[in-house]
Parts: sequence; C-alpha cells; structure tokens
Amino acid sequence: MEEKGKKRRIHYFVNRSFQTKHVGTIFLLMGLVTVVFALTVYYSGWIPLTERLSAVYPQGRLVAILRVLKLQLTIRLLLLVPIILIVSVYLSHKMVGPLARLEKNIRAISKGNLQMRLRVRRRDVLQGLAQVINEMVENVEQMLSKNKNLAKEVSASIKDLQISVEKLPEVPDEIREKVVKLNKEISTLCKISD
Repeated sequence: MEEKGKKRRIHYFVNRSFQTKHVGTIFLLMGLVTVVFALTVYYSGWIPLTERLSAVYPQGRLVAILRVLKLQLTIRLLLLVPIILIVSVYLSHKMVGPLARLEKNIRAISKGNLQMRLRVRRRDVLQGLAQVINEMVENVEQMLSKNKNLAKEVSASIKDLQISVEKLPEVPDEIREKVVKLNKEISTLCKISD
C-alpha cells in the first residue's frame, strides 16, 4: 500500500523509440486483422444479406438500413482505436520497463559496482536472465576476491624476500633491483584490486 503524501509516478514511455516501434507493430497487426475481417464480413455476409433483403424491403429503405449499419460499424471501429492504443502502450511498457531497468543495472555492474543485483518482478519473463546475470556477477566477485587475496599473499612473500635479500651481503644489484621492482608491481596490483 502506498504511504500518504507519496505519489507513485508511472512513466509509460521508458524507451520511446522501442516502444513506438512496438505500438506501431500492434497497430499494423490490428489494421491487417481489421481489413481481413471487413473483407470476410463483406463478401460472406453483407452481399448475400443485401441480395436476400432486397426482395423483402423496398430499395430506398434497404439503402437507408445499410447506411446506418455502415455508420455504426465505422463509429465502433473508431472507438476501438484509442482502446487499442492504450492497451498497446501498456503492453509495451510491461515489456520495455524491465528491459530498461536491467540495462541500467547492467551498466552499473559494468562500471565496477559488483554489489548491484538485478531485480525483476516475480512473474517477469526476464527473471531467468536476471538470475543468470546475478550468478555471473557473484562468480566474478568471488574470483576477484580470490585474486585479491592471492595478490596480498604474494605481496607479503615478496616483502619477506626483499628483506631477506637485503640482509645477504653478496647479492648482485641486478637481483636486488628486480625484487624491489617486483614488490612495487605487486603493491600496485593490490591497490588496483582494492
């Protein structure tokens, strides 16, 4: 339940270009269905009905009845267009909303936020994808943690080695320099992984 004072904002156009294409596809499909339905009704019902009623009603009366029927069908079709528009925008929002949220969260993960987890609604179609991505992020996080611990262990060992090398009286300068360089590189690696 919503708290008092807070308004729930709903943005039906999350990704305008994708949703517009989706709504356009629905309209195109509905238009195709309407044309096929109209042609079917006209050729299988309207023409035979007109032929049979022409024997019952006088010609002028039949024309008036058919005009009223055409007008009523046109008005009902025009009333359906806004309903189809509203339903198609709603459906596109239900599809694009979770995709936009996933995209935003994946961008955060790609920038290094490995604490981010993808969340989708319980019955969302993308739930399986979100779960797999969350598992992947956890695995990457665990691998980085292991590498970080290994880098710290190697750093400690190199520091011990550097101390031991400096205590030795006759170690060539080349070896001392390599140990110092290696110690700096491992220290840099440890700082990067923090």
